[in-house]
Amino acid sequence: MMASCLPLSGIVVVEFGGLAPGPFCGLLLADFGATVIRQLLKSADVLIDPFRPGVMEKIGFGPKEVVDNINPRIIYARLTGYGQPKDSPSWQYAGHDINYLAATGVLDILPNRLPPINILADFAGGGLLCAFGISLALRRRDITNRGEVID
Repeated sequence: MMASCLPLSGIVVVEFGGLAPGPFCGLLLADFGATVIRQLLKSADVLIDPFRPGVMEKIGFGPKEVVDNINPRIIYARLTGYGQPKDSPSWQYAGHDINYLAATGVLDILPNRLPPINILADFAGGGLLCAFGISLALRRRDITNRGEVID
């Protein structure tokens, strides 16, 4: 598909690095034509926050600072493992693949094989769902002319 015909052509995404889910989500958005960068919040369409709750606030880039003071149209996508403090008693825990597989019992039902099966629950699942949520939030922004915070 030609780059100018991709559904996210013209969309600018600010990606704060991190482990696999954030960069994978940025890669998916870039594959559909978005320009993924790590600066220029004032003119960006999307910011991807891959950190635990509170990290972006500590460095001055929390939703309040960014959406309220820098860019009210930005989609602020939080890729947390277990949500925000108000959402889950597990909010402070790391959200990595092995944690999800162990907590859900998936490790117990996998056969013992060499090499082991690699189920990518964290970055494939989290990154894909985040990219989908961002796409929906961008569409809603077209209607409301306001950005929003998604998690």
